[in-house]
Amino acid sequence: IAGELEGKANFVKVNADEEPELARNLQIEVLPTFVILKDGEVVDRKIGFMPKGDLQGAIESKF
Repeated sequence: IAGELEGKANFVKVNADEEPELARNLQIEVLPTFVILKDGEVVDRKIGFMPKGDLQGAIESKF
C-alpha cells in the first residue's frame, strides 16, 4: 500500500515492544493496529488483520 500511496501518505511501522510509550500514547492494545493520523491527530483506527483493499480504502477515505 505504501508504494501505491507514495506522495499521498506516509507509513511508519512501530514495534510496540520496543516503543511502549508510543504504543500507550496511541492507545494500541491489540496487534496489529493501524492508526491513521491527519495533521498529527488520530482520525481512524483499524484493529486486527484487514484485507489490503479494505485498509487502503480506509486510508484513502481520510485524505
